[in-house]
Amino acid sequence: MSKTIYWDTACVAGLTVRLYATEQGLAALKLPTESASQTETRLSRRFGAVTLVRDDRALELYRSALEQYAQGPFVGSLPFDAGGTPFQQLVWEALQTIPYGTTETYANVARAMGRAHSVRAVAAAIAANPVPILVPCHRVIGSNGTLTGYRGGLSLKSYLLRLEADDLDRRLDRSRATGHVGSTLFTSDWAPTCRERT
Repeated sequence: MSKTIYWDTACVAGLTVRLYATEQGLAALKLPTESASQTETRLSRRFGAVTLVRDDRALELYRSALEQYAQGPFVGSLPFDAGGTPFQQLVWEALQTIPYGTTETYANVARAMGRAHSVRAVAAAIAANPVPILVPCHRVIGSNGTLTGYRGGLSLKSYLLRLEADDLDRRLDRSRATGHVGSTLFTSDWAPTCRERT
């Protein structure tokens, strides 16, 4: 039997994304640097036969969460149907505890989970995150403070970190010239892919 997956696009914080959800929750988020066919192939591998149905109302909860994220930290919880192994799910839960506007290293994420010797396994689980932005894998950086690995590309990762840093600077009345997240400076040449309706 075919699994129904609802989808729709959204324009949030200058990003054109595509959201996919089942009745149980958000299953995938396609970043602007990915193709829909790549994301839909991953969904087919996970669910088997799928029927894609475009439905903006079915995705409204997730679109609203992204809009809230674009204006500052998202507050609340969302239902996910992201699949994954029990270990991957633990890693994805850990990612959701990294505060908005901050970063954490792969090693520290592993240590916080009580898996200090499993940094590579943690990094692999982070890379497999099917719902980036809302499960903020972009907030994980290398131990030396540099950006490493992101399915959407390092320029997009920088863009998201800069978006959060600039928002915190506005909220805390800090100088936006530094564009910092914690003690790390991130610059990005990412060009927005859409404009929100005004």
